[in-house]
Order: sequence, then C-alpha cells, then structure tokens
Amino acid sequence: MSAGQRGAAVALAVALVVAASLPNRSGAQEGGDSTGASVIALPPLLPEADEIALALTAAPAELSASSAVWVLRRGGYVRVREGTNGFTCYVGRDHPESLYPICFDAEASQTILRAALRERELLERGKSAEEAETEVALAYASGALRPPARPAVAYMMSPRQVIYSSARGRRVGRWHPHLMLYMPYATRGQLGLVDGMLGRQLSIDDEGSPTAHMVIVLSAWSTGEAAAP
Repeated sequence: MSAGQRGAAVALAVALVVAASLPNRSGAQEGGDSTGASVIALPPLLPEADEIALALTAAPAELSASSAVWVLRRGGYVRVREGTNGFTCYVGRDHPESLYPICFDAEASQTILRAALRERELLERGKSAEEAETEVALAYASGALRPPARPAVAYMMSPRQVIYSSARGRRVGRWHPHLMLYMPYATRGQLGLVDGMLGRQLSIDDEGSPTAHMVIVLSAWSTGEAAAP
C-alpha cells in the first residue's frame, strides 16, 4: 500500500469512528444501546447441507464445484469444505432475512472474504453495524486486513439470491446476476467514468475505499437461465 493509499485508509477509518460516535436518533426504535448504535438481529441458521448447496449456486459449476465453502454458525463462519481451485463460496447474511450466495476468486478469498468474515464475527458478538464497520475500517488502516493486490472478482450469479438494500433496508429480492470487480481505492474520476456514463449494467460502489468495486450486471444466472432484461 502506498503512502497515499495508507493515508486514505486512515482518513476513512477516522471518518467512520466519528460517524459511529454520533447519536442515532432512531436508536430507541431499532433496539439501540445506550450509545445510540443499533444492534441488528442475528439471522437464523440454515441446515448445513442446504447452506452449502445454496452457496455453490453463486458461480457457474465449473468454478464452484472445486471451491472451499464456509457456513454460518453462531459466533461466525466456519469452513466446512476445502477447495482445490483457490475459490471460496458462502452465503452472505448482512440482513436478518437476506441470503446472498457469493463466490470469491483466489485473490478475493485472501482479502475481501477475510474482512467479511471478521465483520460477521463482530456482529455475532453483539456489536452494532456501525461498530463492526468501524473495526473493519481500522483493521484496513492498520494493515491487519489488506485490500486485493490485483483486481479481484466476486460472483453473485445465484437465481436464489435474496438481497436487501442494507442491514436495515428494504427487500430487493432476486436482483440481477452480477460480478463485483474489486479495484482498491478506485474512483470514477480515475477510471474516466463521468456522470451519466454508468447505467444499470455497470456501477461503482465504495469508491475511494479499500473495497472499491465495479458491479457488472450479467445476462444469465449461474444455472444458464437467462436473466430478465
């Protein structure tokens, strides 16, 4: 990580710490604690065989069949299957009712996945969403977590995905099959993407952060079924 990138990560972490310390006016309605930060209800656990099968739908079988698999248990995710191709699949649960199968390529498995596992562990320990996000940001800033060293890919191509807009947001349900191409600290300006250029098929999320990524909408699900236009 360059000095500029390290500075950006520290600035992001500080901003998140400040944001997490601000009073949450809706905390009382959402079960917030005395600090105003709200704790999200833990998602129900799935039967292990069902969760493994669901996780593997995130990517085409040519990739997921040889991947490692993690499943959620109380306390955090546990690896229940070793892989042979460097890929890792699991079912993301960022909302109590969400189910979003996702597979990471080898680089994302060593970087983005570790941050996701850490955040889930913190939530399982009773941390609020704000506290968990802050701790992960600080881990990036300190070097305990590292961003991808090269572009890394996450596959979200499962026709069984149940997505929510955020940890407390609205149900989106089955959205579109898509890839997430991680490019740490990338911004629209760096990529020459001016306002109005990006449409539904392409977007940039978390720009300027260690987890900045391009979302690329695909035309088919992992099963080969054509996606709705």
